[in-house]
Amino acid sequence: MTRRLGMGRLRAARHGGHTSSAGPEARVPRVAPGCRTVLAAAAALCTMAVLPGVAVADDDEGIPNPYAYAGGAQTVEGGGSVDAARQISPDATVQSSIGPGGGGSQGKRYYSMALDAADNVYVSVTAVPRLGTKVAYDDGIKVTLQDGEGSTCSTGDAQFDPAASPRPVSAVATRMIQPQSSGACQQAGTYYLLVERTTGADSSLDEWGLEIHGVSEPGLRTAEPESSTPPDAWASTSPTPPSGQPQERPGGSSFSTASGLTNGAWQDHISPGQTLFYRVPVGWGQQIFAQAELTGAEDGSDESHDSDGPGDDSVGSPLVMTLYNPVRSLVDTAHALYQGERATAALRPLPPAAYGNRNADDSRTAAMRLGGSYYLAITLDPGVAKFGSGAYRVSLAVTVRGHARQSPDYAGSPKPTDAFVVTPPDQRTAEPETASDAPTHNDGMKLLAAASLGTGTLLVLVLAVWTLLARRRVTAP
Repeated sequence: MTRRLGMGRLRAARHGGHTSSAGPEARVPRVAPGCRTVLAAAAALCTMAVLPGVAVADDDEGIPNPYAYAGGAQTVEGGGSVDAARQISPDATVQSSIGPGGGGSQGKRYYSMALDAADNVYVSVTAVPRLGTKVAYDDGIKVTLQDGEGSTCSTGDAQFDPAASPRPVSAVATRMIQPQSSGACQQAGTYYLLVERTTGADSSLDEWGLEIHGVSEPGLRTAEPESSTPPDAWASTSPTPPSGQPQERPGGSSFSTASGLTNGAWQDHISPGQTLFYRVPVGWGQQIFAQAELTGAEDGSDESHDSDGPGDDSVGSPLVMTLYNPVRSLVDTAHALYQGERATAALRPLPPAAYGNRNADDSRTAAMRLGGSYYLAITLDPGVAKFGSGAYRVSLAVTVRGHARQSPDYAGSPKPTDAFVVTPPDQRTAEPETASDAPTHNDGMKLLAAASLGTGTLLVLVLAVWTLLARRRVTAP
């Protein structure tokens, strides 16, 4: 199976032939150009049959984009002012971009959306710098949601922080409905989303991709006591990480392609500069704990790297683990130091997901306001390449603690409808593979047999064409 590492493009293997010396009696028939094409195509098909799964891609475009945007997402370029704002749906996912600023309106993008007066709205903006670009720790984006009168509903921001590596970062702006309120941002009408980019003097001036994702949350039918205040007490002791042999679970490359995880030990491979995304189902009333460990390069090149302590032989924040909630709002970030051996990053204990958490003063607690799919983003700093440029082993220990409770008594349906629940398909895709799910020896033999049959058939075809051409050559006048 071909693994996408997000670094460069796969090149097709080129096999050079060799010429064997034969005596004068061994005459090879001369083949017409058209027939050479047939033979070449047949030979290529044989190669494909022998090597299933080989990916072929052109690398003329340079370093590929590391982020897989949502399938079917419309591309909408934002306007340079409020008057030029481009309209988007508050419940859709769109793709856009933003320049570095420093002149004109390139560092700002405006979008408009029509909102009702009933639902809370969360609009996330994920900034995606290209691999190989240079960013500073305080580079990032700021998102602001305003009503039609110019009043600010909320703002959110995201920076690269100490890691200072080009990775996807997400910020969220919200419009929250306050019952019985007629103040700013409570009316139906046109609202404006402003995205601003901060770029340091020494940072790359490349354009960043943007993914804008909207989610609507209806209000509650009745105000319950637990819906207005965060829980007074909760278990703040981290559990013992799951033990046993980690199971392979390749990560995705974006929120929309995140691979499901649940309780257990998992592992994957990650390359310098790459970000892996995982989705963890967390029901209302449940807690999430996660720990990531970087153990070394696949080729073992880091083991020979001399390290006498921090300094030039260390990378300050090589492994960054970020937790986002179901609306892609930042919950917590963990960093780890790496000196060529091991690095571990663990999330701090978080409260159970609860509606009342949104009223907490602590930002981490307030972010645990929703049930649904939480996202783990694991990034390996490009600077780790000095310990070994190949793929590194990364292990994840995930624990979801507590019994899931019923969703709050919403007065309507969220958009998307499954945004704040854990669905059976979500749970199934996050579970470990069973013996029946995993590839077996018989499956491998069947694949080998199929490949052999296809290869044999194609070889017979090639030999038949070759023989026919040879006979025609011999009988030609």
